[in-house]
Amino acid sequence: MTLLLLALSISLGTAFPEASAEATPDGSGLSVELTVAVDSALSPTTVVAHIGTSTNQSTFQLGPEGDNVYSGILASPARNQFVIVEAIFPDGSAEFSQTVTLAELGVERSLLGMTATPPGDGSGPSRPDRPGLLLPVLLVAVALAAGFMTVRVFRRGVQ
Repeated sequence: MTLLLLALSISLGTAFPEASAEATPDGSGLSVELTVAVDSALSPTTVVAHIGTSTNQSTFQLGPEGDNVYSGILASPARNQFVIVEAIFPDGSAEFSQTVTLAELGVERSLLGMTATPPGDGSGPSRPDRPGLLLPVLLVAVALAAGFMTVRVFRRGVQ
Protein backbone atom coordinates (compact mmCIF):
# COMPACT_ATOMS: atom_id res chain seq x y z
CA MET A 1 0.00 0.00 0.00
CA THR A 2 2.83 2.41 0.90
CA LEU A 3 4.55 1.82 -2.44
CA LEU A 4 1.28 2.46 -4.32
CA LEU A 5 0.70 5.69 -2.40
CA LEU A 6 4.23 6.91 -3.08
CA ALA A 7 3.86 6.04 -6.78
CA LEU A 8 0.91 8.48 -6.90
CA SER A 9 2.67 11.18 -4.88
CA ILE A 10 4.03 14.70 -5.21
CA SER A 11 7.29 16.25 -4.03
CA LEU A 12 7.25 18.56 -1.00
CA GLY A 13 10.76 19.87 -1.71
CA THR A 14 14.25 18.38 -1.77
CA ALA A 15 14.14 16.98 1.78
CA PHE A 16 10.75 15.37 1.14
CA PRO A 17 10.83 13.92 -2.40
CA GLU A 18 7.50 12.09 -2.17
CA ALA A 19 4.27 12.50 -0.23
CA SER A 20 0.69 11.33 -0.63
CA ALA A 21 -2.52 11.11 1.36
CA GLU A 22 -5.73 9.09 1.43
CA ALA A 23 -8.80 9.96 3.47
CA THR A 24 -11.87 8.20 4.77
CA PRO A 25 -14.91 9.78 6.43
CA ASP A 26 -14.74 9.61 10.21
CA GLY A 27 -17.86 11.00 11.88
CA SER A 28 -18.10 14.69 10.96
CA GLY A 29 -14.49 14.84 9.76
CA LEU A 30 -11.87 12.84 7.92
CA SER A 31 -9.22 10.34 8.92
CA VAL A 32 -6.27 11.12 6.64
CA GLU A 33 -3.40 8.67 6.13
CA LEU A 34 -0.31 10.70 5.20
CA THR A 35 2.78 8.97 3.80
CA VAL A 36 6.03 10.92 3.33
CA ALA A 37 9.48 9.93 2.03
CA VAL A 38 12.44 11.72 3.62
CA ASP A 39 15.72 12.26 1.73
CA SER A 40 18.00 9.31 2.49
CA ALA A 41 20.89 11.70 3.32
CA LEU A 42 18.88 13.05 6.28
CA SER A 43 18.55 11.22 9.57
CA PRO A 44 15.70 12.85 11.46
CA THR A 45 14.84 11.71 14.96
CA THR A 46 11.21 12.73 14.49
CA VAL A 47 8.93 13.55 11.56
CA VAL A 48 5.69 15.44 12.22
CA ALA A 49 2.91 16.84 10.07
CA HIS A 50 1.19 20.16 10.75
CA ILE A 51 -2.36 20.36 9.34
CA GLY A 52 -4.85 23.20 9.51
CA THR A 53 -5.37 26.81 8.56
CA SER A 54 -3.33 29.93 9.30
CA THR A 55 -5.26 30.37 12.57
CA ASN A 56 -5.83 26.78 13.72
CA GLN A 57 -3.26 23.99 13.39
CA SER A 58 -2.78 20.49 14.75
CA THR A 59 0.48 18.52 14.85
CA PHE A 60 0.73 14.75 14.40
CA GLN A 61 3.83 12.56 14.72
CA LEU A 62 4.54 10.26 11.78
CA GLY A 63 6.00 6.82 12.43
CA PRO A 64 8.85 5.18 10.48
CA GLU A 65 7.79 2.58 7.90
CA GLY A 66 11.34 1.74 6.72
CA ASP A 67 13.34 2.92 3.67
CA ASN A 68 13.09 6.58 4.86
CA VAL A 69 9.28 6.48 4.63
CA TYR A 70 7.10 7.85 7.45
CA SER A 71 3.33 7.67 7.82
CA GLY A 72 0.57 8.50 10.23
CA ILE A 73 -3.12 9.16 10.64
CA LEU A 74 -4.23 12.81 10.82
CA ALA A 75 -7.65 14.06 11.89
CA SER A 76 -9.15 16.77 9.70
CA PRO A 77 -12.50 18.44 9.23
CA ALA A 78 -14.00 17.69 5.84
CA ARG A 79 -12.33 20.61 4.05
CA ASN A 80 -9.16 21.27 2.08
CA GLN A 81 -6.61 22.27 4.72
CA PHE A 82 -2.87 22.84 4.28
CA VAL A 83 -0.18 20.38 5.36
CA ILE A 84 3.46 21.10 6.23
CA VAL A 85 5.85 18.26 7.10
CA GLU A 86 8.73 18.87 9.53
CA ALA A 87 11.79 16.69 10.05
CA ILE A 88 13.48 17.26 13.42
CA PHE A 89 17.16 16.33 13.78
CA PRO A 90 19.25 15.20 16.79
CA ASP A 91 20.79 18.67 17.20
CA GLY A 92 17.32 20.26 17.49
CA SER A 93 17.33 21.82 14.03
CA ALA A 94 14.43 21.18 11.66
CA GLU A 95 13.67 21.05 7.95
CA PHE A 96 10.20 22.07 6.70
CA SER A 97 8.43 20.96 3.56
CA GLN A 98 6.63 23.17 1.11
CA THR A 99 3.03 23.94 2.01
CA VAL A 100 0.50 21.78 0.15
CA THR A 101 -3.19 21.08 0.48
CA LEU A 102 -4.91 17.79 1.15
CA ALA A 103 -6.29 17.85 -2.41
CA GLU A 104 -2.77 18.33 -3.80
CA LEU A 105 -1.65 15.29 -1.78
CA GLY A 106 -4.32 13.16 -3.45
CA VAL A 107 -7.33 13.27 -1.12
CA GLU A 108 -10.54 12.96 -3.13
CA ARG A 109 -12.01 16.40 -3.73
CA SER A 110 -15.54 15.20 -2.97
CA LEU A 111 -14.46 14.19 0.58
CA LEU A 112 -13.17 17.74 1.09
CA GLY A 113 -16.52 19.30 0.15
CA MET A 114 -15.12 20.43 -3.19
CA THR A 115 -16.46 19.92 -6.68
CA ALA A 116 -14.77 17.35 -8.90
CA THR A 117 -13.42 20.12 -11.16
CA PRO A 118 -10.15 21.69 -9.92
CA PRO A 119 -10.18 25.40 -9.07
CA GLY A 120 -9.14 27.80 -11.80
CA ASP A 121 -12.04 27.50 -14.19
CA GLY A 122 -14.38 29.54 -12.01
CA SER A 123 -16.57 26.62 -10.98
CA GLY A 124 -14.65 25.36 -7.94
CA PRO A 125 -14.01 26.94 -4.56
CA SER A 126 -10.93 29.05 -3.99
CA ARG A 127 -7.74 27.73 -2.38
CA PRO A 128 -7.86 27.10 1.38
CA ASP A 129 -6.67 29.53 3.99
CA ARG A 130 -2.86 29.15 3.90
CA PRO A 131 -0.23 30.83 5.97
CA GLY A 132 0.39 33.88 3.86
CA LEU A 133 3.11 36.35 3.20
CA LEU A 134 0.86 39.42 3.32
CA LEU A 135 1.94 40.60 6.77
CA PRO A 136 5.71 40.16 6.18
CA VAL A 137 5.43 41.90 2.79
CA LEU A 138 3.52 44.80 4.36
CA LEU A 139 6.11 45.10 7.15
CA VAL A 140 8.97 45.20 4.63
CA ALA A 141 7.11 47.81 2.57
CA VAL A 142 6.55 49.99 5.66
CA ALA A 143 10.22 49.64 6.68
CA LEU A 144 11.39 50.63 3.19
CA ALA A 145 9.03 53.62 3.09
CA ALA A 146 10.20 54.75 6.54
CA GLY A 147 13.84 54.40 5.49
CA PHE A 148 13.21 56.35 2.29
CA MET A 149 11.46 59.15 4.19
CA THR A 150 14.26 59.27 6.79
CA VAL A 151 16.88 59.67 4.05
CA ARG A 152 14.85 62.45 2.37
CA VAL A 153 14.39 64.35 5.66
CA PHE A 154 18.08 63.94 6.54
CA ARG A 155 19.19 65.23 3.12
CA ARG A 156 16.92 68.27 3.40
CA GLY A 157 18.29 69.07 6.84
CA VAL A 158 21.94 68.78 5.69
CA GLN A 159 21.58 71.15 2.72
